[in-house]
Amino acid sequence: MGKFCGIVGAKDVQITSYFYNGNVSGTNKLFIDGNEQILSLLRGGCPSDARTMSDNLRISGWYSGGGGPYPFDGDIYDVIAYTTDLGESSRQLIEQYQSAKWGIALDKLAGAGTEIAEATAHDAGDPTNAATNGYNVFTTRYLERLAESADLMLQASTGITLDLKGDTLDLTGGAAAGKSITLQTDNGDITDVSSGTIRTTKTGSGAGLNGNIALIAGGAGNINLDTTNLEALNGGQVSLTAGGDVSLTQTSALNLGSVSGQNVSIQTTGGTSDVTLNNTITASGSGNALTVASGRNFINNAGAGAGALNTTDINGRWLVYSADPSANTLGGLASDFKRYNKTYAGYAPGSVVETGDGLLYSIAPTLSVTAQNASRAYGDANSFTYSISGFIDGDTQGSATSGAASITSAATQNSNVGSYAITSALGTLASSLGYQFTTFNPATLTINKVPLSVSLAQSNYSRAQGAANPSFTLNYSGFKLGETTSVLDSLPSAGTAAGTSSTSGQYAINISGGSDNNYSFSYPSPAGYLSVETAVLPSTWEKVAYANDGLNLGVQSPVPLVSATTSSAPAGESNSSSAGENEDNEENGKPSVRRTQGQNDTETLSVPGLNVTIEASLARTLGLTQEKINEMFR
Repeated sequence: MGKFCGIVGAKDVQITSYFYNGNVSGTNKLFIDGNEQILSLLRGGCPSDARTMSDNLRISGWYSGGGGPYPFDGDIYDVIAYTTDLGESSRQLIEQYQSAKWGIALDKLAGAGTEIAEATAHDAGDPTNAATNGYNVFTTRYLERLAESADLMLQASTGITLDLKGDTLDLTGGAAAGKSITLQTDNGDITDVSSGTIRTTKTGSGAGLNGNIALIAGGAGNINLDTTNLEALNGGQVSLTAGGDVSLTQTSALNLGSVSGQNVSIQTTGGTSDVTLNNTITASGSGNALTVASGRNFINNAGAGAGALNTTDINGRWLVYSADPSANTLGGLASDFKRYNKTYAGYAPGSVVETGDGLLYSIAPTLSVTAQNASRAYGDANSFTYSISGFIDGDTQGSATSGAASITSAATQNSNVGSYAITSALGTLASSLGYQFTTFNPATLTINKVPLSVSLAQSNYSRAQGAANPSFTLNYSGFKLGETTSVLDSLPSAGTAAGTSSTSGQYAINISGGSDNNYSFSYPSPAGYLSVETAVLPSTWEKVAYANDGLNLGVQSPVPLVSATTSSAPAGESNSSSAGENEDNEENGKPSVRRTQGQNDTETLSVPGLNVTIEASLARTLGLTQEKINEMFR
């Protein structure tokens, strides 16, 4: 009869056999009576990887059905024996085990003629009747085999439970590559109870089902998967639709298509598990209606605003968690706030106190506060500045921080010239965005000398030729803290090159010297001038001298007093001048002295602007009148 891939699962099978195991033979019999049941694979050829086994179980017997009984004789690879009549669910589980092992269809329940017809049989009028409906338990190997022929769609009237037990439903190889899978309930939840992976891959381009994964929870059903990874590779997409809530948590990256539900929560937990959004996520709930938490980056390829994240309730908002804004692609998505150093585990949506839509990043950026070098003059108050560096994502000191750093120095307003350390500390600095202040850099304060301006009390001095130089008085401008010349280490002085023997002329007065630890000195150059003067009087004056008590005028070889009415004339000439002669002189523009000796004796002349008087006798000698003195000194 040939080799059997298994034994038929008819209740009335009676088996007699010898179990060959090494040298054991003959007397060791296994007999299962008619009330016992052996469940096996359905008719059909052996799987392609079937192997001939030595020391196997050789079975002979018969089975009924289909016009039988039919005898059979051959080697089998597996026997499952039990002593009770199995219920429907138990039978299906055993069948799925066998299907997983052998990769072929099982004993049909609904009477369909092919594997696909058996698996997809659905009686909408009586969805719970096992006789008219396909399997409600599937193994990954069986589904992979079915996917070689067509896209998979498993539909349940109530719920779908994924119990992959760590296995992977892999539709990426062979004829299954490019196939899509859809799990749909008419009115029930889609949940999982163990870990596992459903993996597809896109092999073509364009619209339609090609390497996609779709979960649809109809009615008020929810999607709640927290241990199953949905991996649509090479551009395939995962779509999630629920009349109730959608909650998906997985360790691997997630390439999302459209998602909708009342409250939507999508999370990847792997350190390199990005969430890529290719279509709109819509949530109709209020409050924290929509949450996307990426283990690494959030990549928005769906567009800006509600084209990507759409909360239809006016009281609903969205929150997006990711690692680093610099690695994200927001695609024009704008938020009401953002925060750093916020993880989904440490700052879950229920703890978020900020209002509106938000971007939350696990990165904890650090800022450095650096005091700036400063300089000032002695006696001035301290004035310090600082800078902050380390901002990311377009943030600035003004937008990301509040308060002020503490910048201090041991130097006070009275501190002497020199260099002093400037220290920086946190002060009242804070960052509502979540920046951390970790580095505080010092600087140096340099206190400089104060320029002290020194000048002459008056800019010009004068003295007579041969006299001693006058005293030069200095004025000071620029003292700080109410200080005076008493604090100076040494005083400057003013001097000139002119001495008592210097000829008449103008000599520069210069200021020099002076020293102090807190003041520097500046002087005009020259500070002023000294005029050494010789008195210029009528030619009859021969010598002029100045004294401290005024101007004394004297002449050498004074001209004898000449009477206005007498003169000494050469012999033969008259010394008297007549009134006519005087009048002639006046007419010729020459002043005529009409004084009597008595008048000149009593007249005292004064010099305007000077404390000087000229005795009458000297005036007569010099031929001076008060009018001439006024004219000379005006």
